Parts: sequence; C-alpha cells; structure tokens
Amino acid sequence: MFIVNANLTKPEIVKTQVENLLTKKTIIKQENLGQKEFAQPIKKHKSGFYFLFHAKLLGANIDGIKQKLYRMKDILRFLIINLNQEKRFRYRGKQFEKKDQPETSQIEKNKKPITIDKI
Repeated sequence: MFIVNANLTKPEIVKTQVENLLTKKTIIKQENLGQKEFAQPIKKHKSGFYFLFHAKLLGANIDGIKQKLYRMKDILRFLIINLNQEKRFRYRGKQFEKKDQPETSQIEKNKKPITIDKI
C-alpha cells in the first residue's frame, strides 16, 4: 500500500512507476482506493490518493524496492507486509505458532477454584 500526494494532477503516473518497479509479472491484484483525508498531516499534506497492490516478491528484492520507494518524492507513505507470516505471533519476546496457543477452554479447565479457609 502506498499514499500519493493529492496535489498531483495525475496520480496514475506514480502508480505506473510503482507497477514498473514491481514488474507486472509479480502483481496479483491492484486497487485504487481513492482520495482520503488524513487524521494527522503527513509531510504537510492533509489528503492523499491510496493505492493497494498484492504482489508475490522474493525477500531479497524487498530492500531494493523500499529504497526506490523512499526516493520517489510523490509517495508520502508506503507499507509492505509479509502475508505468509500471519500464522506466527509474539508474546513476551517468544515466538509461537497459532497451534501452540492454548484455547480459552483449556485455560479455564486448568484454573483451580479459590477457597477461603479459616479467617
């Protein structure tokens, strides 16, 4: 996902530059989400055009793509997410798979009732 400066007359030009950067073979899906107002100004701009790309990339290529996106002056922000790692999560510095996470019913079974003895 990337956000393009709203002051441009043709934001599709920046979109085609990013398409060429990613190469059209790797792009699976692309969406134009339109112009939206920001909650907070980004680089002194109050709105921008949002574009979303789903692409299949190698990890070695991502650093080069990030550097080229940083250099493009018309892109205000961008975000690259690895969708293959959504099965993993971190908790207190340890990494777990979702299957390792105990279900709530198992947690409730392991709880012992609290009893108050002689006061």
